[in-house]
Amino acid sequence: MLNENIRALRTSKGLSQEEFARARESKRRALRVLCIAIAAVIALSLIALVAIGDSYLEWDFSNPEYAAAGTMLHGFEWVFVRVAPFALLVLATGAIVTRKKG
Repeated sequence: MLNENIRALRTSKGLSQEEFARARESKRRALRVLCIAIAAVIALSLIALVAIGDSYLEWDFSNPEYAAAGTMLHGFEWVFVRVAPFALLVLATGAIVTRKKG
């Protein structure tokens, strides 16, 4: 049943078995690279937030530009620190699941 569905899908797209396998492999590879790249960006952002620390809390908030920038940075930090661990977990799982088997 499954093999018939795969064959029907492959023939509807006009692909040979080898072309179908190659297309699937390149999609898997691209997804893995995307997972790793996004995880790296999140990790670097976490490192940047740690390096910045809470220094923005010492800014002169009587200046409207500093007040707006500090509020936006604090809001971003608050959301990011709560979402990033889950995103890293999902991306790590995606990278592991899409690795080449065998």
